[in-house]
Amino acid sequence: MQLSNIANLVNLQTDKTIIGYFLSLSFVATYEIGQKLSLFCRMITGLALSALVPAVSELDATGKSVTILKLYEKGNKYLFSITFPILTFIIIFADHLINCWMGTGYSNSVLVARLLVIGICINMLTGVGVMIVRGIGKPSYETKYALVCLTLNVILGLTLVKYYGFVGVVVATPISVILGSMYFILKFHHLYSIPFFRFLKKIYLKPFLVSFFLAIVLYILNLLIESRFFLDTRLELMILLIADSILFFTLFIILLNKTKYWDKEDKNLLITVTGRYPVLGRLIANSIS
Repeated sequence: MQLSNIANLVNLQTDKTIIGYFLSLSFVATYEIGQKLSLFCRMITGLALSALVPAVSELDATGKSVTILKLYEKGNKYLFSITFPILTFIIIFADHLINCWMGTGYSNSVLVARLLVIGICINMLTGVGVMIVRGIGKPSYETKYALVCLTLNVILGLTLVKYYGFVGVVVATPISVILGSMYFILKFHHLYSIPFFRFLKKIYLKPFLVSFFLAIVLYILNLLIESRFFLDTRLELMILLIADSILFFTLFIILLNKTKYWDKEDKNLLITVTGRYPVLGRLIANSIS
């Protein structure tokens, strides 16, 4: 696990090191802005995962492998349905977010943010599985996966920077993360004999389609609004983003519920968790009833 942590830490600095050495420090600053937005996304996806390790360890010690499989399915279902729309929203509206944060003129930072968040979207699929292999005492799966990502990132970064410059280094990271994540996912599914494509269709397909459909529709709507009403201040962009986010996540919950993605157990849990916040709880309850 410590080796995995070291590999992940080195991986975070690899791109900036390659950019600083082969290009210039100004490109490092550009990269840093986009990376900060992606690191915020990574923090969101990992907030609740650490609690799974002791639970999985106890289940494994008592021989409840069937419950571990259910935990893997439910954990991915909740994690993906909650965090994937957030990541999708950030990918589509990265330009607006960075314009609100830093102002205009950061198109390369927008590119960095979008590409890195795409990698995080795929990397998110390994989150529950990583916690499970830690809990059952098989961290070597995670270590190999982290080393695969690091090795690919270094090789691809050093290769692509020679041909494509800044863009080549940025593209190398999501490619390495996607390939490394798929390596881990396939190994984990083989360990527990879980049919990968059936699981993919059951857990990931509906949130993926609903998120991207809504994000594209809202993005087109934003283009129409901006062409009609010229928005030239950060405050105006921020108001538009807040309106977009409220509309996006409300419609996401409603449409995902219409596809019968959540069963009765899922709905009861969701209402219980959000019940601590009266306004949000009522909104969720009305949306999924």
